[in-house]
Amino acid sequence: MSKWTVILLFALLCGCESPVELNTPEDYQAKLVVESHFSPDSLWWLRVRKSASILDTISTSSELITPDVTVIISGENNFSDTLQYDTRGIFRSVHAHRPVSGMIYTTQVSATGYPQVEASSEAPILKSNLLTVSKIDVDDSLGTETYSLRFQVEDMPGSNYYQASISQAVPFCDSDTAGIVIHDAPDALLYYDRLTFESNSPLFRDFIETLDDPTLPAIDENFWRPYFSDKLFESTIQQFEITFESKLLKSIQSRFILEIWALSDELFAYERSLAIHDINFGLPNIARSTPISLYSNVQNGLGIFAGFTRDVHRFDSQQNEWQEDVLEFNIEEIQPCH
Repeated sequence: MSKWTVILLFALLCGCESPVELNTPEDYQAKLVVESHFSPDSLWWLRVRKSASILDTISTSSELITPDVTVIISGENNFSDTLQYDTRGIFRSVHAHRPVSGMIYTTQVSATGYPQVEASSEAPILKSNLLTVSKIDVDDSLGTETYSLRFQVEDMPGSNYYQASISQAVPFCDSDTAGIVIHDAPDALLYYDRLTFESNSPLFRDFIETLDDPTLPAIDENFWRPYFSDKLFESTIQQFEITFESKLLKSIQSRFILEIWALSDELFAYERSLAIHDINFGLPNIARSTPISLYSNVQNGLGIFAGFTRDVHRFDSQQNEWQEDVLEFNIEEIQPCH
C-alpha cells in the first residue's frame, strides 16, 4: 500500500465525521428489559430493568424496577413458578425449582405502566463423556506436565452449539500486592485455573463470530474456551482430542475439570451478536452497511431469556474421579495468606 493510499484512506475516515442530531421523542416509552441465563445447575432467577432514552441520565438505581412487578416461569406438565423479588432487580424462586434439560420454558413479566413481555427458551439436553486421559510429558525444569485427553459429545437432533474448557485445581494465596498468586503449600486455599489447550479439530473456534463461517479459515491452534457446532456431526457421536499443559504441583495431586456446555439457540444468537457489537463498537459508519444491534427474544421488550446445560467431568492424573466437597472447593470469599 502506497503512502498516498494511506493518506487518502485516513482523510476519508476523518472527513466523514459530521455532527449528528439525535431526535428523541419527548414521549419516549420505556420498555421492560429481561435478563436470565438459566441452567439445571441453579434455581430460577431473572433480572428486570427498564430501558431508557439515549439522552436520559442512567444510574443503577433509576434503571431498576422493583414495585408492582410479576415474574412467572411456566413450562410443560403444568409447571408454574412465580418468582419473588430479592434485590437489585433480581427475582428468584422460593420453591427450590430448577430448570430441567430439554423442557421449553416461558417467562411472562408484567409491571404497572408497561406492556407485558414474554420469552421462551430451553436448557438443551447434553450427553458428554470423558474417554481417556494420559500423561505424555513432565518438564521439571519448567514445573509443568502435559496431558492428552479425549472426550465425546452425543449430538441431539436439530442445530446445536457447544463450548469446552479445561481447568486445574491449584492452591493460591491472596497477596496484598499482587492479587491471586500460586502458593504451593498444604495450607493454601484452592481455586480453578483455566488452562489453554491445543487441538487439531476443525470445529473449535475461540471467537464465536467466526463459527460456521465458511469464509474464515480454521487458523486457531490454542484454545481458551472455544465454541463448536454440530454442523459436521449432526445427530451423531463426535470424539475430540486435546492436549494441555498444567502446573506441576508439590503440595497436592494434580486434579482437573473438563467442562462442556450446550447453548440454546437463543443464548448462542445473543452471545454472537454481543461479540459482533463489541468488534464494531466505535468503528465509523463507513466500515459497516447496517447498524449493529443485540439479539433479543423478548416480545414487547428487550433483553434475553436463554438456557444452557453444563457437564462437569472431574479427574486426576490417573483418571480417577474426585469431588469438590472433599477438598472444600467453591469458597466464595478469597482469604488472606496464612
